[in-house]
Amino acid sequence: MQQMDKTGLDYAKGRIGKLFRQIFFPTLLGMMFTALITIVDGIFVGKGVGPDGIAAVNIIAPLYMVSTGIGLMLGIGASVKAVLIFPCGMGVKGAAIATAGSIAVGGVMALVYFRFSYVLKLVADMQDYCKNLSRVIAIGSSAFVTEIAMSVMMLTGNFVFMRYFGDAGVAAYSIACYLFPLMFMMSNAVAQSAQPIISYNKGIGAADRVEGAFLLSKRVALLCGTIVTVGIFTFSGNLISMFIPLASEAGEIASKGLPIYSICSIFFALNIAYIGYYQSIGKALRAMVLTLLRGAIFLVPLFFILPSVFPSWGMWAAIPASELLTYLVIVATVKKNR
Repeated sequence: MQQMDKTGLDYAKGRIGKLFRQIFFPTLLGMMFTALITIVDGIFVGKGVGPDGIAAVNIIAPLYMVSTGIGLMLGIGASVKAVLIFPCGMGVKGAAIATAGSIAVGGVMALVYFRFSYVLKLVADMQDYCKNLSRVIAIGSSAFVTEIAMSVMMLTGNFVFMRYFGDAGVAAYSIACYLFPLMFMMSNAVAQSAQPIISYNKGIGAADRVEGAFLLSKRVALLCGTIVTVGIFTFSGNLISMFIPLASEAGEIASKGLPIYSICSIFFALNIAYIGYYQSIGKALRAMVLTLLRGAIFLVPLFFILPSVFPSWGMWAAIPASELLTYLVIVATVKKNR
């Protein structure tokens, strides 16, 4: 009952569906706002500067993602960017200034929040913290690798799209990258909502509740992934026109490729559900391996192989194919371990 006293949620005896809903919807709402901020950020640059603007942002974004969390780095900067890009006419330079400013402001806010008393408490608890640090890093390492994988996805994709289509190709691909946080945040919300239920019941040995929570997370992940796939596939033209003119060279490239790219959402959501599950039960290495498979080991070769076979659309299929192969590895592994 101690867990219920702290959080108001009875992980041990409460109905799994109700527990999941109580965690999922607030988590989903917060993450979707973060994703929308990212999308609006791209719309500002696309409308204010054009295809070259979002292509330029997409080239530098991989380095940016490694150093800064998405929520902090974009949460404050979006409305500032609108002022600097449009009324001030500063274009990409204005976007860069707003981004850098948002990081600085966010850092100051963190310093204000973690006041001196918190610093003293941190120092006092440092010994216990260091004892658990290696385990924290081990469990959370796959989440960090996920960010690196997203950077690899963008960096490799930029190179391949530039090679086959030039600047217009990178601009087209950047639209997919701006939409990727939508499926990432939705899938991550599912995984994070199931994690406390799974990990708590794993700790007390309630295997049936662990299995029930995991099964629910897979079903919700499949539903969310399907919704995103259908949405992007059906409204690809509308989504593209939000960023750049549909009749532009980049717009035409994106209109042919975005429906193909949208397929990745289904398998991505399922893969994230499994990765979150393995994190929850302490199998951090397996979670990291799956993250590396989908984000680098499968993805990078596919980005080069598929366009050589299908030059007009193969690069758009690299990410869906990588997610599919990773999911097939998961299915094969699960069957082998039964």
